[in-house]
Amino acid sequence: QKLKAVSTLVASHGQRGTDRDVFFVGLSGWDHHADMKSNLSSKFKDLNEALSSFVDEMKAQGTWDATTLVITSDFGRTLTSNSGEGSDHAWG
Repeated sequence: QKLKAVSTLVASHGQRGTDRDVFFVGLSGWDHHADMKSNLSSKFKDLNEALSSFVDEMKAQGTWDATTLVITSDFGRTLTSNSGEGSDHAWG
């Protein structure tokens, strides 16, 4: 839904008189202290579907070649699992 809103704004750049836009979209729910494998699988599926739809829309608008996506995370996790088959916050 958030990327759909971005797609709408991209489509209106001419009416808004912009040559260039920067948008920020967040996706929460990555803090998996338990059942990390199944939770990550679900989150990556959601992310992939959203990005695929966004790419398709940008291509349909003819703006894909002028679109840059930057994906970042600032969330450090431990490499070993905890007792709930998840991971904990990393330190240091």
